[in-house]
Amino acid sequence: MIYWIALSVADGLGLASKHKLLQNFATPEKIFEQKISKENFSRMKNDVDFTKIKDNCLKSAEKIINFCKRENVAPLCFADEEYPAELKKINQAPLVLYCKGDTKILSERSVAIVGTREPSENGENDAKEISAGLAQNGFVIVSGLAKGVDTFAHNGALSVSGKTVAVMATGINEITPALNIKLARRIIENGGAIITEQVPGKLAFAPNFVMRNRIISGLSECTIIISAPEKSGALRTAEFAHQQGKKVLVAPGNRSDEKYCGSNNLLLKKDVAPALKISGIISYLNGTQEAEQIGIFDVVSSPQPAKIPQNNCSQQEKKLLSFLGKKPISLETLSQKSEISVGEITETLLDLELQGIVAQDFSGNYYLP
Repeated sequence: MIYWIALSVADGLGLASKHKLLQNFATPEKIFEQKISKENFSRMKNDVDFTKIKDNCLKSAEKIINFCKRENVAPLCFADEEYPAELKKINQAPLVLYCKGDTKILSERSVAIVGTREPSENGENDAKEISAGLAQNGFVIVSGLAKGVDTFAHNGALSVSGKTVAVMATGINEITPALNIKLARRIIENGGAIITEQVPGKLAFAPNFVMRNRIISGLSECTIIISAPEKSGALRTAEFAHQQGKKVLVAPGNRSDEKYCGSNNLLLKKDVAPALKISGIISYLNGTQEAEQIGIFDVVSSPQPAKIPQNNCSQQEKKLLSFLGKKPISLETLSQKSEISVGEITETLLDLELQGIVAQDFSGNYYLP
């Protein structure tokens, strides 16, 4: 375990490179015997001598293990039997998951339910009813512990004594928003779990909220989008689900409700089906019924790619956008070019991403979609 955690906290190369090293050397222990040249890894800025960073990485890992023992947190490493099989299949699966609660439910049949942080009453009701209905039928409900649809989805499962998993983008001891601390406790007390790939103590960092979504969809056999406006971050979860070969369902909404506009547009895609009656959703998940094509809902047509609304952007946003193009660029490079600190630009980039102006790839690099 200690070497897996040590590898996960090693600086100098990203998760994709670490997985490549595991393919080459099989175990983290062997990786820490290597000197890795940046010539073999396109995303590495410098060579990494694992023999020199080994001691510091192991010390950091030991501190994390001691924290986990004190706080009753279970670290699940990629090679562990309890590591969820569905998640192990995805591109760039976390090397370590930190879990509070019942780790066994991470391998049970689960459905992700996500949506806007500011749903209308219809969106609130959809999230509660669909999550409660699926939980009553034995499905674990997975969501992100955010305000809005995520909160209603977790509560919907709990309302029928169902199980739910909250995937966090911060350290296991840094629950955000703070108003969901009690909800997190209820999830654990009712046989569920809260999990994260971030190390203990890790505070909110905008790109991690987006990358967290790949875990939400990766854990689940299906992702259901409830009430997502055109620029909703929940739509990114649907993208991850598609990339992972998972099913995507959408709860249709009134075309005049802007909080359903983005999710309604997803229904125009050939491989997306409507989430209607609970019995129909379950039949679809069990493969006993084909998903019907959308027909009775009046869905708005898919919007054309919008031009960047420079007139509505702040000076800082315009400056950052001037350095972005179709080719992904890292936060560090963007910071160097714009002469703005990484910490200062992350919130700006998150706002631009939620507006659909910028996007991230799997490595957390930014580009213009």
